[in-house]
Amino acid sequence: IARRICNDFGVARVIARPFEGQPGSFRRTAGRHDYSIALPGPSVMDHLERHGVETVGVGKIGDIFNQQGVSKSYGDKTNANCLNRLFELLAAPQKENQFIFINLVETDMLYGHRRDIKGYHDAVAAIDTKMPVLTAALAPDDLLIITSDHGCDPGFQGTDHTREYVPLLVYQPQKKGRDLGLRPGFSDVAQSVCDYFGLPPFGTGTSFLDQ
Repeated sequence: IARRICNDFGVARVIARPFEGQPGSFRRTAGRHDYSIALPGPSVMDHLERHGVETVGVGKIGDIFNQQGVSKSYGDKTNANCLNRLFELLAAPQKENQFIFINLVETDMLYGHRRDIKGYHDAVAAIDTKMPVLTAALAPDDLLIITSDHGCDPGFQGTDHTREYVPLLVYQPQKKGRDLGLRPGFSDVAQSVCDYFGLPPFGTGTSFLDQ
């Protein structure tokens, strides 16, 4: 109902958060669901699909993009479950090019927005312990990109979406790392993904793969 009401005002996403308990002691459940609107135009995932790349969304990716451009969607709810899904996908034999887009929502939703500094630290540390497992699971020509949609400093006073720069970590086995510098926008990530799959450019942005 809220989604239908908000359609007239261009509200991009309505977030439903089911609670349980009694007045004065309600608790959030894991049943969150995001109701999005159709995207105003094609995304880089539409571009990938059109060129034969299977796109896989893990976590709330499908909800955020209203399932547009997503070939397969796995709505796993926790960081641990999302990472386990990623490892499962990486272990499965693939007959075609595949783009896996994963969102580790707990880091932001449970700790960043709630100003839980220790919880935020522990969530990032738990992800960090999985990095050796993840890099070991990559094939020699795989590409791993780690970034964030916005700053989320749990110690900041003010808006939940803090303004610090987001990280951009790019890894390919057997490739030597270097500083990619300050990028002007997320479009560089999208363009690099297109470059990686050998596709025509999409939208704006500059690929950093040759760096």
